[in-house]
Amino acid sequence: MLVQPDGTWNRTTISREPLADTALDLINGWVSSCLANHPQCNKKHFPNVIPSRLINVGPSDGTQEPRLCEGPVQGRYIALSHCWGGSLPVQTTSSNISQHKKSLPFSTLPKTFQDAVTFSRRLDVRYLWIDSLCIIQDSSSDWRLESSKMAGIYGNALLSLAATLGVNSHSGFLSKREDGVGPIPIVPLAVNGLPESEQNYWLYIFPNPRTWEAEVAASRWNGRGWTLQERLLSPRVLHVCSQQHFWECQTTTLAEGGRIGDTTLEHVDERHFKRLLGDASVIPAPKPVHNYHNPELSSHMPDRPLTDKENAFLRWHQIVVDFTARSLTKQSDKLVALAGLSEAWKSMVHDEYLAGLWRSDLTRGLLWQADRGLRADSGLATSRPSYHRAPSWSWASLDGRVYKYYMNDFIHIQEEFGRRPAFVLDCDLQEKQVQTADGPVSSIVGSLKMVAQCKNYRKLKKLEHDWVVFYDVENTQASIKWKRTLVVYIATWHGGSNIRPLDYALLLHANEDKNQRGYRRIAFLRPRNMEPKVRDWKSQEVLIW
Repeated sequence: MLVQPDGTWNRTTISREPLADTALDLINGWVSSCLANHPQCNKKHFPNVIPSRLINVGPSDGTQEPRLCEGPVQGRYIALSHCWGGSLPVQTTSSNISQHKKSLPFSTLPKTFQDAVTFSRRLDVRYLWIDSLCIIQDSSSDWRLESSKMAGIYGNALLSLAATLGVNSHSGFLSKREDGVGPIPIVPLAVNGLPESEQNYWLYIFPNPRTWEAEVAASRWNGRGWTLQERLLSPRVLHVCSQQHFWECQTTTLAEGGRIGDTTLEHVDERHFKRLLGDASVIPAPKPVHNYHNPELSSHMPDRPLTDKENAFLRWHQIVVDFTARSLTKQSDKLVALAGLSEAWKSMVHDEYLAGLWRSDLTRGLLWQADRGLRADSGLATSRPSYHRAPSWSWASLDGRVYKYYMNDFIHIQEEFGRRPAFVLDCDLQEKQVQTADGPVSSIVGSLKMVAQCKNYRKLKKLEHDWVVFYDVENTQASIKWKRTLVVYIATWHGGSNIRPLDYALLLHANEDKNQRGYRRIAFLRPRNMEPKVRDWKSQEVLIW
């Protein structure tokens, strides 16, 4: 790059200091431009939802200690999104909240929290929201209340500050940047043909900083369960990374170095999700993909445009697959860590949320397949929690990863070749509190009643002749009493005139508790070949717990 003698050039430089004046000017410019020019980013979907508590960081000169403010606070605030890591950060509890309202001494805060306070002061934003300080951590009632407000807490923040670089509350994220981000002078050059006063230039090399994919998408922060909804709910997010700042809002994605780097599918999809929260109709339908070696894996467009509500349901399935591949310090947070997103979705689809599924989408919502073949120590292999968290038909009943959702590219659930899809009659759920090693947690108890075509195979060999069995939990076979099982046909995937339809079903097992009639889900079934499997099956009412 040619640089003039006075040191000016067109490219944005990256300072070695993340809070250098040039970096702050750039961040303030991003915020101001978004507020002034991005109507999509400024829609308030939960205008009346405010945090119960905020941290007053004090004046920018640091002459006053931060303190916790309780009650409605008027003013702009920044929300911190960070990894707790293995060590728990300082917390607000019932015993210390009075002291925290008097003072939160800066020197006692972990480094990540100190950096967040410093950042807020430098941006001249008076208030800051940090989960472990603004929620009373030993109060289950306060935790449930504030968790249900996450859509508003992050959605109404001026900016969400993502400590993408940090790995825990003590690592911090405002340290001096790694080498290789600033301009390196190479050699003076004389450019002929210009006036003598303008002939002397320097040739500079700008090392290419790490891309979005390396700094954000592949970060530990982006692999945490809680950060998914924090990122998607926020109208504006600033990622503080090892070599540069990245900006994302519902309208654009920017980098401090003047370019975003690799335009990856990941950040495009995430911005589409964020835009969906503002206006479901802006999301185009998925593009069809045809796999000529295995047509079953091909995706096909529906023969009519998706409605906004249908679009939102399909995107929810994608969120479930993404979310369950992330890690949670406490598996008991499985549903709580999506509570904010579910509230945002509820405001779009005007539907009832049922333990991770939606009432109007229950038939398709049942067609999830748990991942299998993963090592037990991977953290993603499926298992049953030590307590009842959700009904067996919900993906939330398992610890571990949902591998995929079937029929997520085909909108119609309809009768195919005389095979009637399952029809949900009723779903009755209740939330209870149960005591666990992590303290009191929510347990969703209840049943789903449907009418479906069913068959009892009675023997594993006969079942496996027709179906590929994907058990929800590995090594389930030994405990199965096959005479007490039932195969329930759910729906048929029909990809087009040149592709045979595929029947999908669930394998159920009768409840061991004789006082509770009905079944529980134990596996997802996909046909072993492409021949229709459901022929002359008996239609009956089924109750699944």
